[in-house]
Amino acid sequence: MSNIVNGKSTPSLETLEKIANALGVDITELFAPSSSDGIIGVIRIRDTNYNINSVPDLSRLLDRIESGEIVL
Repeated sequence: MSNIVNGKSTPSLETLEKIANALGVDITELFAPSSSDGIIGVIRIRDTNYNINSVPDLSRLLDRIESGEIVL
């Protein structure tokens, strides 16, 4: 995921489908412009909502999950 976010890799269709499924969105939403005042989406983990306003926000959240700082 980090390589995709940093532009070092291009995701396959299968990977895009997995990302969309993990986010609970249709794959087309990964390409649609946001119209929600800058918030691209909200990821809820346990009782905490994480606003995702940019790809770097998503990357930071994934890093925190991978490091164990946030437990799923």
